[in-house]
Amino acid sequence: MTKAIRRDRTRYQTPQKMMGLRYTMRKAAFRCGFESFHANLPFDPDAFKAINDQWAYERGRQFAACFPGRLKYRQALSEKAVIAMDGLIQEKAVI
Repeated sequence: MTKAIRRDRTRYQTPQKMMGLRYTMRKAAFRCGFESFHANLPFDPDAFKAINDQWAYERGRQFAACFPGRLKYRQALSEKAVIAMDGLIQEKAVI
């Protein structure tokens, strides 16, 4: 009698790590998504190859849809933008 070989078919997700809000908002992909939304450019799913950059691009576009102000003040992130992003995340308006 032979034993049936049982194969584990569980699929695992890529390991995740927590990123800070400011870290995400400083990424070039986030800025690109934010600026492309305000320039009325269509969504470009192939704009970035790295998964984290794709997420940042999408979050930038989502944030731009909810926040009419500027992302940066001089060279730094705008405090208004950071506070608004934090509130939108808490409300689950931006993932």
